[in-house]
Amino acid sequence: MSIEIASTWILIAKIVGLFLGFMVLIRVIRFLMHRTIVRILRIRESGQIESNLDKRINQRADALTAVSNSLVSIFFTVLAFLLFLDLIKVNLAPLLAGASVFGVAIGFGAQNLVKDFIAGISNLAEDQYGVGDVVDLGDAIGVVESVTLKSTRIRSLDGTLWHIPNGSIERVANKSQEWSRMVLDISVAYKSDLKVVEKTILAILHEYSLQSDVKEFLIDSPELLGIERLADSSIDFRVVARVTAGKQWDMARKLRFLVKERFDEAEIEFPFPQLTVWKGIDRQDVLE
Repeated sequence: MSIEIASTWILIAKIVGLFLGFMVLIRVIRFLMHRTIVRILRIRESGQIESNLDKRINQRADALTAVSNSLVSIFFTVLAFLLFLDLIKVNLAPLLAGASVFGVAIGFGAQNLVKDFIAGISNLAEDQYGVGDVVDLGDAIGVVESVTLKSTRIRSLDGTLWHIPNGSIERVANKSQEWSRMVLDISVAYKSDLKVVEKTILAILHEYSLQSDVKEFLIDSPELLGIERLADSSIDFRVVARVTAGKQWDMARKLRFLVKERFDEAEIEFPFPQLTVWKGIDRQDVLE
């Protein structure tokens, strides 16, 4: 009787030790994986501009850590349970066979769900886009409001909220990652003196870059590339500038306002559609 009691206590001690050991192991692995993920992300982003970098890294690290923690917990919980069944002498062969069939059935029935989750993990790992980015995903263009492993939510300019499964996203155009480029074409009439126009635009860009509400978002000084196009009714000059991510539209609006003011002062005419009509020759005149 005493031998049976002793063996029972030994079995209980083994079981308690098994679960305590796995709990400690899970915590240690979670801690190490979180530190490893953060370090890898910082190494990958070490060459990027520091604007909101720490915030983005922390968001991605938290999301990836949550995924890894779930996988680690599930794996070691199942492993501990199987070892527990083995300790109490339960035959595991039928259980493992049934689990295999169940896993195959789930795999076939949830292919799209698995595809979405894998695409979501890939997006987080590669930082294709994040909350607050302006993106073009094809049919949906707007600001990213939330990113999960299952789907991405995008708010378009007219207020429409798009829910897009991650597995259906084939390409991503991120318009506000790291930095952006303001591209503005300034049109003048054909009769304008191009040298005067060029000199005026350069003076405008210098004044523009000194404005307090502009220079804080400028990464590089604005640059006049020259004549970009000879259009039907205008000559277009192109101006570019590297700016803080997502600020290209606001910066272009401010430059347009300043261009209008200075062009009016310099009496530089903006173009308007013009049409030249040629009067046809009358057939009777030709016969005569």
